[in-house]
Amino acid sequence: MVSLNEANHAALRAHLAGGFARTGRRYLGGDAGPQLVLRRPVGCPACRQT
Repeated sequence: MVSLNEANHAALRAHLAGGFARTGRRYLGGDAGPQLVLRRPVGCPACRQT
């Protein structure tokens, strides 16, 4: 998971292009302003089924 400032549209585009997805949640507890919460699945090559 990662959080990005809602006003940082370039970072949001880059993270979405890198496989992150919106969670629909926001983090409002920091000093940097409202944050969008994104997530990205983490793969484990040894855990993949063939």
